[in-house]
Amino acid sequence: MMNGVNQISIMGMGLMGASLAAALKDSAYTGAVTGWARRDEVCEVAKQSGWFDSVTADASAAVAGADLVVFCLPVQVIGETVLELVSDFKPGAVVTDVGSTKLALVEALTMRLAEGSVSFVGSHPICGSEKSGFEAADTHLYRNRLTVVCPSASEAANARISALWACVGSEVLEMGAREHDGLLASTSHLPHMVAALVVRAVASEPDAIDFCGTGFRDTTRVASGSSAVWADIMESNRKILRASLVRFQDELSGLLTLLDSGSHAEMEAWLREAANQRNEMVENSRYID
Repeated sequence: MMNGVNQISIMGMGLMGASLAAALKDSAYTGAVTGWARRDEVCEVAKQSGWFDSVTADASAAVAGADLVVFCLPVQVIGETVLELVSDFKPGAVVTDVGSTKLALVEALTMRLAEGSVSFVGSHPICGSEKSGFEAADTHLYRNRLTVVCPSASEAANARISALWACVGSEVLEMGAREHDGLLASTSHLPHMVAALVVRAVASEPDAIDFCGTGFRDTTRVASGSSAVWADIMESNRKILRASLVRFQDELSGLLTLLDSGSHAEMEAWLREAANQRNEMVENSRYID
């Protein structure tokens, strides 16, 4: 399944990176797993986990000799770090990432890495948590989840990345980077922005905290995600995300009109339509628990 991959280096050992290491150790993969983090305290915790064969705070050392390198960092940091290490990758290595936006990375890295006989194949495992850090790692995070792979010109590199995600239990779907960013703006990035808006609106109400129940908790859960990660997503996908927010604004304007002059029956019909749409989406998705 992972023929020719003797070493996988995971760059970044937060939720996504640590979970990937744990999943690889729980899989059929028998090669070495190297972990990298900037902070010594993260490296020390990683060494104690048993999920890594080696751990280092030296990024150049981490990628040297690796057949496959996975960057599990915020989107903007991924691009910067890959370019800093461009001369350290092993010729023939394949580099991928777990970022939530793809087009900017594919455009910035593909040709630059190819100059050193290194392939870049963008990935996005559509999973995660509002929790972050090594301590939030989940061995089964990727299992039965969809991972989008944005194929490069190299069939061999594409196959290697698809095999990685299949190895940890993901279903792999190939998709162009531009199409990916458009879809995820609506299904992932927009909901996060709306959750943040709800929190900000409610937080301005005096004494609101005493009346926040499970509805508030469930609706706003994702707003607790890493602000650094999500600021990068906003910045790297700002044009497409803005278009999604404009569509949301149109829906909000319609709701305001309904509140101003709509009848009870019209309000009930509006809510029923949304409930039916939501139920159909959830029932037909293989990836929503």
